[in-house]
Formats: sequence, structure tokens, C-alpha cells
Amino acid sequence: MSVISPLWIAGMRRQWPLVGAVVVFLLFLLVHVVFFRPTAGRYQQAVQRAEELGVAFEPSTEVMPPRVYAMLAENSLPAGKAKDEGDSGSLSASLVETVSRLAARRGMDVVITEPAPTSQNPQSVIVRAHMRVRASYSEFVGFLADLAEQDHLLAVDRFTLQPASGGDHFVDLYVSRYILKQAPVKP
Repeated sequence: MSVISPLWIAGMRRQWPLVGAVVVFLLFLLVHVVFFRPTAGRYQQAVQRAEELGVAFEPSTEVMPPRVYAMLAENSLPAGKAKDEGDSGSLSASLVETVSRLAARRGMDVVITEPAPTSQNPQSVIVRAHMRVRASYSEFVGFLADLAEQDHLLAVDRFTLQPASGGDHFVDLYVSRYILKQAPVKP
């Protein structure tokens, strides 16, 4: 004769998903208590001993991705040099030259290019340029794509499109370049 009542057996057969879930839970609990918890405790003790000895497994600062580091290095100057070049106008001339070259590469007719005021901030120099060009819409969009692909930190501050004859547009464009000032090296 069976120790378990036939009514209990019939009830468990109807509730087999619940019984299976409880059995799986108990197996995971057993594995957690027997294997994982002691291993995690040993790991925490090893990390604590390593930190007491001065070895750090987790760096306190995050590592910068190489592409970001290269872009920042390309767009930074020592603080004194950035101030001098910003005040002398050589950074403005470089920006005007860059945007004029990109416009000419797209076949745009450059009407006016002129440097705009330069801003000297404690951590950066912002160089601005104003240009007026005559171009088709597709040439202008290509020019914006070329600006975006540059290694410099360039921004289009604002632009206006005015219709011109022959399906072209007059584009009044203000462009900025950001140059970061490098902090002095600490001895």
C-alpha cells in the first residue's frame, strides 16, 4: 500500500508545472548555497586583501576610447599658444581657409569669407567665421557632410538659404571651431 494518498498523487499530476518549478528552484538554491556563496566570499576576501596591499582591480577613472583621445589631441593646444594664436588671428585664418577649401571642392561659388570675433574662454578658444556662398541645395548638403567629416571640432552656428537665379541659393553661413586649451603639465 502506498504511503501517499491517491488523491494527493492525482492533485500533483494536475499541478505538475508548479511541482517542476519548485524542484528547479530548490536545485538552484542548493547550487547557490553549496558552490556560489563560498566562492563569492573567497573572492571578496581576496579583493579586500589586495586593496590593503595597494593593488586596485577597478580603476578609479575610465579609460578614454582611442578615437576620442585622438580627436581631443588634434583639437587642443597649450594654453599660451592657443591664446596667442587666437589673438593674432591665425586660428581664424585657418578656419576661413578650411571652409573655403571645402566649399571650392563642392563647386560652390564663394562670395564672401570673413573671420568673426574670437572668444577666449578659460578652457577653450572659439574661432568663428562668416561666409556667403552661391550653391545648389545638393552642393550645400554635401558641404555640410564634408564639415561633419573633418577632424576639427566644427559647428555650424546658423545659416540661411535665399533663392537665387538658376535654381541656386545664396547661403549665409556662420561656422565655429573649438580649440581646447591644454592644462599645464604637473611635475
